Amino acid sequence: MGQSVRSRNEDSVMKCDMKRISVKWAFIFVPLSIFIMCVDGFAQLREEVEEKKDIKMDIDAFEREVRKEKQEEKMYKILSSIQFSASYETNPRLTSIRKEDSAGHLKYSLLFKRPLVSGVLFNFSYNIDASGYSELNDLTNVLNHSRLSIDKFLNKSLGFGVGYDFSNFYYPEEGSSDFYFHKGFVYMKHNFTKKLYQQVMLEEGIKDYIHTPAHLDSTYDFEDDDRRDYRHGAEYSLGASLTEKLFFRFRAKFSVNDANALYQNYHDYKSLDFSSYISYKISEKYLINLSMTVSDKEYKNRLVAAQSYERQDDSYSGNIGARYNVNQNNTVSLDYGYNESNSNDPTTEYTSSSINCGWQYKF
Repeated sequence: MGQSVRSRNEDSVMKCDMKRISVKWAFIFVPLSIFIMCVDGFAQLREEVEEKKDIKMDIDAFEREVRKEKQEEKMYKILSSIQFSASYETNPRLTSIRKEDSAGHLKYSLLFKRPLVSGVLFNFSYNIDASGYSELNDLTNVLNHSRLSIDKFLNKSLGFGVGYDFSNFYYPEEGSSDFYFHKGFVYMKHNFTKKLYQQVMLEEGIKDYIHTPAHLDSTYDFEDDDRRDYRHGAEYSLGASLTEKLFFRFRAKFSVNDANALYQNYHDYKSLDFSSYISYKISEKYLINLSMTVSDKEYKNRLVAAQSYERQDDSYSGNIGARYNVNQNNTVSLDYGYNESNSNDPTTEYTSSSINCGWQYKF
């Protein structure tokens, strides 16, 4: 019996020791397991945060690049094109003695625009146009033309601008026709609506003939100085987008030419020109246009040959053309033009027709 009691006591002690050991290891493993789980959770959370930060950085970089491109677009704009055309003309000299000829033309154009400050825009354009005639080689020429202006809009409806225009005609075979033409201008533009505007422009120019002396005492007697013409002009224009496809523009221009020729002020005249232009967009690819000009020129003291009255010329010109946009960069064109001059001096009257087909590449 004593042994039984001792055995039960030993079992009780052993069970108590096992409980203490279990509680001891529980106090060790449970916090350790919780710590490991927390560390793993924090590691996963950190990876997710880092991944989101990387994605946000990529998005921010992309948005900055887009904003930079938009700012660059607002900063400046450059357009350029090259054009080749061939023409046939019934009277390219525009004289009473007709002689037809064919010609090839190559033209490069550049347009640059950039805002300077709020509401102020800088514009610059440049063209070089070379024309070569197959038989009338003295008409072969190269034209360099550049124009720059600074435009300021006071508000949405009123703006003004000033600028400078320069052109140079060079005739390789006939140097006596070469000249430089410098012209300054100022204009004011008024927008009645988004689709209707009017503009007034004043011009002052000097045309310097490089190898042409001025007349002295007769048409056969010349000064030592080359001929120089001073040109003064005023122009009014009215333009309207009548529909989404139809555009119309009207212009009226008054000019006075004052040359340094002494003989009868031989090259002095005043002229009045009226012109109109209409374009109609048939579709996204097809466009047709029509232009007409009527001009009246009165010479100051130039007398008609063997007569006692001053010379007066009335001229008319018109052009009709079609454009086909092959794609965003390529355009083909076809034009027909007509010129006629009527004068009280029959020896200066003429008519001329021309047809021109061309291709233009924009880049």
